[in-house]
Amino acid sequence: MLVASHNHILAYIQPSRNPRKSKPDDLRTILEFTEFVAAAAASSRQKERVVRAARVPITGAGLTALRSLERNGPIAVSELARKVRVDLSTMSRQLRPLEAAGLIARTSDPGDGRVAWLAVTTKGTRVLARVDRAVIDDFDAALGDWTEADRAQLASFLDRFRAGLVSNRAIEAGETGAGAHPSVPRASGATT
Repeated sequence: MLVASHNHILAYIQPSRNPRKSKPDDLRTILEFTEFVAAAAASSRQKERVVRAARVPITGAGLTALRSLERNGPIAVSELARKVRVDLSTMSRQLRPLEAAGLIARTSDPGDGRVAWLAVTTKGTRVLARVDRAVIDDFDAALGDWTEADRAQLASFLDRFRAGLVSNRAIEAGETGAGAHPSVPRASGATT
């Protein structure tokens, strides 16, 4: 196995109701790959490396908060803390430098002044684009000897795999429709 087990990655995926005769080795390879990707994405060392490569003025923890805010915002501070799985005081400490750098904006809820809403600013969006570029550069280097056709096929298969996982999760949760899981963004330019 490439990394320690991360069973929470597929926690919402239920066994197939229509199992096929798949090669166990193929499925094991896919499991190991998803565990590797999840571990890399969660790694504070990897986040710090990407932040340095992108030359952005935030920490790895700040990157996690900023990315979650981009995906879920505008959002209340308490809800962002819940999504990032940290306590409110930790989230507040992570947000201060982002706010000071002008990467996020805070507004008060007109109906309840105790609630602060957060949103990513244009500057924050530009920082995330630089981080994305650094990660994409890593992917480009890893796929350096792949043909354009192979890259396109991999992207298509990954999008199809993602869609299958999301669909299975939605079915198990009793959800239907294209918007069942908006928290799982579709890759831009991806086709099904």
